[in-house]
Amino acid sequence: MKKYIYEIGTERDSEGFGKRINVDFDSKKEEAGFWATRQKAEMEAAMLDQHEIEITTLEGQKHVCRDYKVEERTPREFVICVDAPFKPDPATAA
Repeated sequence: MKKYIYEIGTERDSEGFGKRINVDFDSKKEEAGFWATRQKAEMEAAMLDQHEIEITTLEGQKHVCRDYKVEERTPREFVICVDAPFKPDPATAA
């Protein structure tokens, strides 16, 4: 299932040394965060690949998201997406 990056945040560990990256995903391309150039979006996608962002699947397994892609949403709006075994969104589940 494809999802789009909605927001990327960072937080320091309790000792103030390590940095943790938090990623929020959205199933709607229109709701995704965006970058003004393809180059900036591709640099961010490459960074996400290096940081091994994990999700929990419907079966309760950990999955590392890899191979982020950049799509043009509108001129000067580029979004990042990834295919992974995401849990279904409650709002869209029938």
